[in-house]
Amino acid sequence: MRVHSAADHEAAHHEAAHHEAADPELRRLAEAVLIPPFPSQQAPPWILAALADGLAGVTLFGLNIESPAQLAELTAALRAAAPGAVIAIDEEGGDVT
Repeated sequence: MRVHSAADHEAAHHEAAHHEAADPELRRLAEAVLIPPFPSQQAPPWILAALADGLAGVTLFGLNIESPAQLAELTAALRAAAPGAVIAIDEEGGDVT
């Protein structure tokens, strides 16, 4: 049985990072199916940039929603970054309707 060292782990990490940078198509394909959450009532800049770059969409939770007017502003900002983005709502933690 081989015990992996920290150097082995670091080498594997570098190789994975190299493959990510070397294959932008793989990154594009992965982002095209992801719909991550974010922890605020406004779209953070990294979400807007990712949407503009091809992120499939976002998942909203109760913590993202304060009022109908705020939700309309949030979804408008998300749609401005990517008109075809999926905007999903997850109610697992409680009612968000």
